[in-house]
Amino acid sequence: MLFDPAHRQLLKFALVGAFGSVVNLAMLYLIRELGGVHYIFAALLSSQIALTVNFIANDAWTFKGSKRHGYLARFGRYWLISHGTILLDLGILYFLTTFFSLYYIISMLIAILVSASINYLLNMKHTFHA
Repeated sequence: MLFDPAHRQLLKFALVGAFGSVVNLAMLYLIRELGGVHYIFAALLSSQIALTVNFIANDAWTFKGSKRHGYLARFGRYWLISHGTILLDLGILYFLTTFFSLYYIISMLIAILVSASINYLLNMKHTFHA
């Protein structure tokens, strides 16, 4: 076997996260550029979309066998944890874009990379635990 179950789960979470990041960044760009919405508010909206996509994929695939709590309870826990990391993302986004003049998409990508491991550890422990 190429990976043990823990590493396989981490890889699945990373793949879902990578897909969710693409969704997040694409929606951020569309909401900001086509909708004319301020980049911070656009990031908040795009994060909600990505959060939902990520939860559905992680619940169905990454943590398939971890169903101790009901679907809505898992989504509620995921939502709360994700909003903690979304607040971190928004802070990093604002800081890098405002003080370092980084393009908002690059700032958001950095923010997502910073918060990904926190998100994984908290969700593994509190949302999808067996």
